[in-house]
Amino acid sequence: MKGDPKTTQEPGGTAEREPGAARLPAAPPSRGSAWVWLAGAVAILVAALLLETPGGRRVLLPGGIDLPNACGTYLLFGIDCPACGLTRSFIHLAHGRWFDAFQAHAIGPLLFAYTLLQVPLAAWRLSGHARSKMERVISWNIWLLLVLVSMMLVRWGWRLLSACLAISSLAITGEMNT
Repeated sequence: MKGDPKTTQEPGGTAEREPGAARLPAAPPSRGSAWVWLAGAVAILVAALLLETPGGRRVLLPGGIDLPNACGTYLLFGIDCPACGLTRSFIHLAHGRWFDAFQAHAIGPLLFAYTLLQVPLAAWRLSGHARSKMERVISWNIWLLLVLVSMMLVRWGWRLLSACLAISSLAITGEMNT
């Protein structure tokens, strides 16, 4: 940056901060992103309340209209994706069926709690109070989301590995019996 004694200009055009140079304050969190998080969380929670799941993979709109299976992985390959069962888990939770929710997706209850948390968090961001605390909470919120998504991927990998091992043991057992 020209004229700033605390930075040096690299030949490639990037500015590098000298050690001990003051850091510019981070931009405050965007109110627009808070509205997006709030609207998304509310839409998910309202949909979970309005939809119904009578069992299996079925999800029904109000009036009993079947929604088509939307998982491309399941439709193309016949295997669940990491998120398969989340919609049904959220629906079960919204209707107070905790055991069914856990059976539909083991991480579903945690993601549902995360989604619920987004409503007061977004409202707090929109209020504009305590920006320094807000930035820390937002960074933890993102890390928490990454942990939950990682848990989903690990669960999915475990389920695929278990299925592959079961298939291979059946194949070995079948070969031994013939």
